[in-house]
Amino acid sequence: MREPTIARNYAQALFEAGERSGETELGAVVKRGRQGIVGAINQEYHALLDRKLNRVHAGVILARKPDQRLLDAIQRRLSAAIGKEVIPHVREDPRILGGMVVRIGDRVMDGSLRRKIAQLRKQMLGA
Repeated sequence: MREPTIARNYAQALFEAGERSGETELGAVVKRGRQGIVGAINQEYHALLDRKLNRVHAGVILARKPDQRLLDAIQRRLSAAIGKEVIPHVREDPRILGGMVVRIGDRVMDGSLRRKIAQLRKQMLGA
């Protein structure tokens, strides 16, 4: 039996049963000596919850640390753009110089100054 499948099945059972029997389901995992998959069960459970609540997580890269006002604006604009609640996970990378890079699932939107400079350089050298 493959552990990702087992984790997915347990997460589904927890999700459907709700909080009241969650402890019982996790107890069954431990009794069977499968505590190594508790982390995977947690990930699957939260993925199911996110789908139910119509929300996604977005990786956001900025050149410098944002203030709360900017974080709120990013969250609002991304949510409006994709029609779901977006939970941004921000990290700093000064190499992008400015702008931002956003990853939602397998989709990447690169609005960084570094990319724009590279495109401009390519256009100038190609002309």
